[in-house]
Amino acid sequence: MVKQLFLFLLIVSGAASFAQRPSEDAQKLKNSRRDLWYADSSFARSDQNKDTNEGAATQKRTPDSRMLNKITAVLGGLVGALILGALGYAFYTFSNPGKKKQKKEKTKAPDSPAIETADALHQTDFTALIQAAETRNDYRLALRYHYLRLLQEFSRQGLIRYEKNKTNRQYAEEIRHHKWGPDFQLATRYYNFVWYGEYPLHEDSYRSLVIHFNKMLPYE
Repeated sequence: MVKQLFLFLLIVSGAASFAQRPSEDAQKLKNSRRDLWYADSSFARSDQNKDTNEGAATQKRTPDSRMLNKITAVLGGLVGALILGALGYAFYTFSNPGKKKQKKEKTKAPDSPAIETADALHQTDFTALIQAAETRNDYRLALRYHYLRLLQEFSRQGLIRYEKNKTNRQYAEEIRHHKWGPDFQLATRYYNFVWYGEYPLHEDSYRSLVIHFNKMLPYE
């Protein structure tokens, strides 16, 4: 019993001193007592390795945390910029409501005289309207007047019957068998493309189309 108690005290005291100097004390115990062959510093090394690993992990986490903070700051800046941009655009839109409306009005087809009947068609001075549109460089509107002037002339000759609700295709079908039928069908395609398709018409293209339109007029 005494030997066992003495052995227990030696083990406890050896472990305590080994915690302070694990490698040196473990070697002394091995040299002094054969029955303490199992005394080793592996557990101390394990604690040291654990501390070393924890330190390395802490050092590793520190750069990772810094990188995460940088990424978070960059993302926060981007989100803030987007929010400010959206607020600025909304403020600009609400403070300038006429800008958007004005842009839409530019793409809208210009107004032209309402021609309800054949009499109104015959009484309209399209030559004056064409000249006024050309002066404003509004070649789309000028081409519209050229087309209406063709309808005016064909109506006077009895080649078509003008009605407000008729389509251009119907007029082209009425004049299909006349000598100007193919040319008028082509003129109708040009006109529909430029006017209803809102195609921007430049002066050179306009002049070329006018030549085609005018050759169907007897007085040109």
